[in-house]
Amino acid sequence: MSIKDPNSADLYCLDFRKDGGLIAVGGSDHEIKIYDDLTKSVITSLKADGAINMGHANRVFSVRFTDDPNILVSGGWDNTVFFWDVRDGKSTGFVHGPHISGDSIDIKENVMLTGSYSNKDVLQLWSISERKLMHNIEWEPGLVAESEHGYIYSASFDKLVGKTQYIAAGGSGRNEVKFFKAAKDHDLIARLSFNKTVTCIDYANSRNVFAACCSDGQTHIYNYETVTKSE
Repeated sequence: MSIKDPNSADLYCLDFRKDGGLIAVGGSDHEIKIYDDLTKSVITSLKADGAINMGHANRVFSVRFTDDPNILVSGGWDNTVFFWDVRDGKSTGFVHGPHISGDSIDIKENVMLTGSYSNKDVLQLWSISERKLMHNIEWEPGLVAESEHGYIYSASFDKLVGKTQYIAAGGSGRNEVKFFKAAKDHDLIARLSFNKTVTCIDYANSRNVFAACCSDGQTHIYNYETVTKSE
């Protein structure tokens, strides 16, 4: 079956809650619709509501449920990531900075990863509980921030069982995917180069497999344990 957006918006992103009960969908109307998976109907809409409730002022390109099933994060072209309580449809806070233009928000426990379509502060880690920046990951080690070439469309933690080892991100700056250590100084440990813009990346859930999709219609699949040991 299919569901028609009530505002006829262009839709750019979605996420299932881990229990499968809710679906969050964001798009061009600056809103995030929360659907009940059983009834396939909108139960709440997360959006700005005058001066009472803050919300997005531009297109929404990434939504992600946190480990708390009631809290959702969203980001887009307004350089703001919002935190929402889906029970009452209200914003519970925000962080300013990330310019989100694709599937470039990920969550691992109390840490949020953001990838920005920018040449400055391209890849960042945030504390969810404290709503503050924890670390800027250098996309181009040794260069000043304004000279970075990330322009990120997709960013993700690995899905290895247990402690996270890798962070990966890809974009259009130099048509690359880069892998960084998830701990300590977040060193750059490997990179993959492509002919066209990297628009989407993801890790397999139960195997050490990584995939990247590019704007030339190509999907590239790798064993990422092999990739990250190549440098």
